[in-house]
Amino acid sequence: MNVADMIGWVGNIGFCSGAYLVAREKKSAFFGFAWGNTSYIIQGLLLGVPSLVLISFYLLSMNIYGYINWTKNERKRSDIIRTNTNLRKG
Repeated sequence: MNVADMIGWVGNIGFCSGAYLVAREKKSAFFGFAWGNTSYIIQGLLLGVPSLVLISFYLLSMNIYGYINWTKNERKRSDIIRTNTNLRKG
């Protein structure tokens, strides 16, 4: 097994962990997907496969975007819950 193959397996582990965590509705899933995509970018560069580098870079960008949106939505939900709780007390 060469280095590019090992990096591919590392990427597969990242993607599998990300898929498991997203199924459990965990924000940390984005780190698994980012780990996988970063591994695939490196693998694509080593193997000279620009299509793999491009799609992995795009997916990595979407993971970052998704993480930021998830964080924003969490804040909005917690603000709504606090407001509703205060209205009930009030």
